[in-house]
Amino acid sequence: MVQKYPQNPVVVEGLFVLGRQDSQYWDQALKSFPAHPLSVAIALERLKASPDDLNLLRLVARHGFHLPDLKTYLKRLTDKHAAKLTPDDWHAVGLAYWEKLTYKEAGEAYAKAPLTPLNAYRAARGLQLGNKNTEAIAAYQKLIKAFPQSEEAAQAYIKLGSLIDPLNTRFQYLEKGIGLAKSQGRSHLVADGLHIKATLEGKLNQTQAQSATEKQLLTDYGQTEAAASLLWKRAQDQATVGNYAAARDSAWAITQSAPRSALAPKAAFSSFQWAKQSGNTPQQKQVFEFLWNQHPDSYYTWRAGSLSGWPVGDFKTVRNLKPTPIGPPNSSR
Repeated sequence: MVQKYPQNPVVVEGLFVLGRQDSQYWDQALKSFPAHPLSVAIALERLKASPDDLNLLRLVARHGFHLPDLKTYLKRLTDKHAAKLTPDDWHAVGLAYWEKLTYKEAGEAYAKAPLTPLNAYRAARGLQLGNKNTEAIAAYQKLIKAFPQSEEAAQAYIKLGSLIDPLNTRFQYLEKGIGLAKSQGRSHLVADGLHIKATLEGKLNQTQAQSATEKQLLTDYGQTEAAASLLWKRAQDQATVGNYAAARDSAWAITQSAPRSALAPKAAFSSFQWAKQSGNTPQQKQVFEFLWNQHPDSYYTWRAGSLSGWPVGDFKTVRNLKPTPIGPPNSSR
């Protein structure tokens, strides 16, 4: 198989077995198929004997995303060989850390990668998520200077609108980000900017401005997650002070303007509960049909099914249920 199909990735399995007797086959696997999981396994095996080998650590950094302990190898690579790493190596390290949700280290690595809009954004965002706000601000500003009309620049402006101090200086960044995102046709980013702006206006007690910004968000970008978040916060605040009728209306509004929002299932079910607390007819059929039709796999849809008498169990009985799997139509399974 190895001789007949030398370029087929399947041969790595053969090379892996043969390499236990003759190391040249492992060399061939590493050279020809570095991204194959078995090639990564070969690299790990060889690292046991040579734990600081630069080329083996490079391969693991680029292709070992599936490894639970990948960060151990990334740290060894950067600790032992930082001076020898190329910008492309740093990009690989940054991507690997990003995939492992280790954002501070990802940001630091991306800062040494080739300067592209995405790399520059991830450098800044990684530092921000890693609570390195001063460094993140500088990185966002570097991105804007290098790529002023890019999509990432619009995001950078809006991120700066939640980082820069004092608070009243944030508006200029938000306005630039909102304007640039609008020119790029990115409604969800515009909505995010408006939501942050409205929150900032609230902090500064600019009540009229906040009301106008929220109205713009709900009127022009009501289908976005940002608009849903605004309505949900409003519903929660109303429920907290006992205004359940208003809370019900705010929550139900999410299902009408942003039915596919991640918040919509929770908002729908909450609107049903708040309607009961307010003494109004809870419109159970309307709420539950929305959940069944729009979000059939939601936790709140299971709650709706349970309250409707479906054999799906409740908090006390679901553990004991033994549902029968049903295959697709015409399935022989």
